Amino acid sequence: MRPRVKLSIHPQPSGPGAKLASGASQYHLAMPNSVVVYSVRAEFADPGTRDRYIEWLREGHSMAVVREGGALSGEVTVLEDGAVESRYLFGSRAAFDAYEAGPAVALRAEGARHFPPESGVHQVRALGVRVVRVPD
Repeated sequence: MRPRVKLSIHPQPSGPGAKLASGASQYHLAMPNSVVVYSVRAEFADPGTRDRYIEWLREGHSMAVVREGGALSGEVTVLEDGAVESRYLFGSRAAFDAYEAGPAVALRAEGARHFPPESGVHQVRALGVRVVRVPD
């Protein structure tokens, strides 16, 4: 069981260039944000399959999750262990539920056609709510 982390957001000094007691500017404060984060971690039997998977994401799947599925944004990251994480942000749980009930059905079927079980691709999906975002 993972330990719980308690976040505490305190009122901060206001105005341009305001500094905290630590000397950090407000720009560097973490801000709360409650968007729904949907991630898919994919692991591969070989690097060639991983490369085909990334190309499939790049050539349209990730954009379809945004354009057809209603995600606010999407990003794909190749992790140090060779796995690929696709992460999509949805504005609300209702928006994600609409994606799952509609466009996700066809998009997942397409993925299964490109990467059937014998391809060696293993996917784990996760859903959560982002609670902190540091400004860009």
